[in-house]
Amino acid sequence: MSISKFDLILEGVQKFMRRGATGHLTNMINKMHPADVGKVIQHLSTSHEKKEVFDLIRNVKIKAQVIKEVDTLSRTEILTYMPSQETVSILHELS
Repeated sequence: MSISKFDLILEGVQKFMRRGATGHLTNMINKMHPADVGKVIQHLSTSHEKKEVFDLIRNVKIKAQVIKEVDTLSRTEILTYMPSQETVSILHELS
């Protein structure tokens, strides 16, 4: 069975998270396409992991694009505990 590119990316993200390698994880997340980040977030198991990865995104426009890419459950898990000012900034970027 061959491993997909996405499986390798998800495995890398999870490995960086387990090791607490926030710098490497931040660099990886910020080089990825928003749709790929959204897909990774959807495949993480806990709300904490989803929020942790989302919080590493530096650009508010990219955060808005990722929010559009994730499913409703992941979106809710991310936005629920976010400071209201950040939520407003992200929602402002959505069309």
